[in-house]
Amino acid sequence: MNSKQKILERIRKGILQENQLELPTRAFKDPTRGWDLEKRLHRFQDELSQLRGESFVVRSAEELRHPMKAIVQQAPPGPILLAESVGMESIHIREWICDQDSEHFVITRKTIQKKDGIKAALGITEADCGIAETGTLIFKSSPSSPLVFSLWPRTHIAILSAKRLYGSLEQALTADPQISQGHTVMVTGPSRTADIEKTLVLGMHAPQKLYVFILLD
Repeated sequence: MNSKQKILERIRKGILQENQLELPTRAFKDPTRGWDLEKRLHRFQDELSQLRGESFVVRSAEELRHPMKAIVQQAPPGPILLAESVGMESIHIREWICDQDSEHFVITRKTIQKKDGIKAALGITEADCGIAETGTLIFKSSPSSPLVFSLWPRTHIAILSAKRLYGSLEQALTADPQISQGHTVMVTGPSRTADIEKTLVLGMHAPQKLYVFILLD
C-alpha cells in the first residue's frame, strides 16, 4: 500500500467511525409564533424600511391605485412587465395603465421578448407570500408570472395579500409546502452589493428600488 492509498484508507475510516457528533434534539422555538396581523405588518414594514425598500398597507384595489400611479409616472417611458396571476387580474392594473398612461406600454408573458424585457424600467408582480421576521418576499415561477418580471426591471412593485404574510419562513412552509418546490426566489429588499471597497451599491444584480403593497382586502 503506497502513501496515497494509506491516506485514502484513513479518510474512509474517519468517515465510518462510530463516535460522530450528535445533532441537538431540542425542538426549534419559533419566536414569531402567535404574532397577530398587526404585529406581522409592523415587523415586515420595519425590516423592509431598514433595507431601503418602501411599503404601503392598502385596504382595497381602489386605494392601491393612487400611490402606484405616482410610482409608475416616475418610471422612464417604455415597457412595463406585468404578471398575469389571479390576484393581479382582480386589481385591473393593466386596464388602468393602457387607458390612462400614454408613456408606458404593458408586456406580459405572451408578448415578452428578451430585448424588451431587459430594457423595462418597471415590473409589477404578485408575491406568493411574505416573511415578517426578515422583510422577505417569496416568488414562485409560473407560466403567468415568470421570475424575470421581478428581476429584470430597475424598479419592482410587488403586491402581497395580507393573508399570505407569515411570521417566519417555517410558518410559510408549513402553511404552503408548494413554496419550496420548483423555481423560487426569495427577495429581501432591493438588490445590493458592497464588494467594491465596502461601498454599498443598490441595483447591481436586480431591481434598484422595491415597493411592496400589502393588500388587506
